Amino acid sequence: MKKYLMFCLTILLSATALQAARENALEKEMEDYARDFYREHPDAAGDKKSREAREDLVKKMKGAQVLDLTKDQEKKLRKREDLVTDGTFKTALDQLKALNSKEPDVTFLIAYAEKEKIKPAEKLLAHRLIQHTYQSAMQKATEARGQRMYQVMAKYTEYKSANGKAPASLAELNLPDDCKQFVDPTTGAKKDWIYIGHLGARLKANESHIVLAEPEPLGEARVCGLDDGKIVNFKESSIKEHLDKLANATPSGDGDSSGANVPTGSNSNHPGFATFKSLMKKYKIHKQLNGGRAPESLSDLDLTDEEKQYTDPDGGGKSDWIFLGDKSKIKNGDGTACVLVSPKAYKGVRLIGLADGRTATIADKDITPHLSK
Repeated sequence: MKKYLMFCLTILLSATALQAARENALEKEMEDYARDFYREHPDAAGDKKSREAREDLVKKMKGAQVLDLTKDQEKKLRKREDLVTDGTFKTALDQLKALNSKEPDVTFLIAYAEKEKIKPAEKLLAHRLIQHTYQSAMQKATEARGQRMYQVMAKYTEYKSANGKAPASLAELNLPDDCKQFVDPTTGAKKDWIYIGHLGARLKANESHIVLAEPEPLGEARVCGLDDGKIVNFKESSIKEHLDKLANATPSGDGDSSGANVPTGSNSNHPGFATFKSLMKKYKIHKQLNGGRAPESLSDLDLTDEEKQYTDPDGGGKSDWIFLGDKSKIKNGDGTACVLVSPKAYKGVRLIGLADGRTATIADKDITPHLSK
């Protein structure tokens, strides 16, 4: 019996050694990776037990050939040689981080890739996981960011069908308040859409032309809306220069070279923002009560003493607002007229009010040259 037990133990130890020999360096690292991931994110396992989820993840990566190694690669890893250059690794990691994804598998992978003392095998695994994860992460990020654009493009198509032409600006579409600006779902930051539909077929694509674009790229892509209502992704490197040129072009039909599109942003941290927002709300209400007719001056509005003039946050001095009105040739990124501007900059930015009642901020260097014309 003793000899039999010793024989069984020998067989068991041999099988274990054989199994270990069959595992390559990446498979071992992947098992550790899966264990740590489900330990940190147990909900990601769903209805599965943690062990089953770990095994399935490792099996999935094997099937996707993420863990494959040549004999030469294994040999180099045993010698602790890097198989991925720092530049290549950083580029791949930066692309994944640019998606601003909050998915657990993405955030965990980024943290894993950014740890200080990363071994060559861990670095290779991280790089391959990034390559494997990027496309699906980008798709999810696109869908999350695309909800507002779908609504804007639906309104665009509806307007064009009813009027036979593209709107002069997005202000004509009567968009819901939460669609008037692009909102990054991961940070909550707001920026104006890039609207170029009023320029006509200046940027052709896919048997149509681009009329709307998000103000910032999604990874290496830029999400755009076409005149036929479709929403597509374009490679950022191939489209950025063209979008920048068109976004700063004079709107078609303006007939005035003094017109300009200026880049605006959202910043509620300005000390005078609350008062300015209240002022612009009254501007918007005036238009609603008067059939869309804009006030000829601020004296047409029932303003409080605080609203009548701009208060300098630095010294408390007061000065008159710069009133441009709805006929202003200065437009924001979506073609909406800039009707009111603060007379001074605070920390490099000025407050700006748009014809549809929206409030925003703009870099002083971007607006000052146009105010002097």
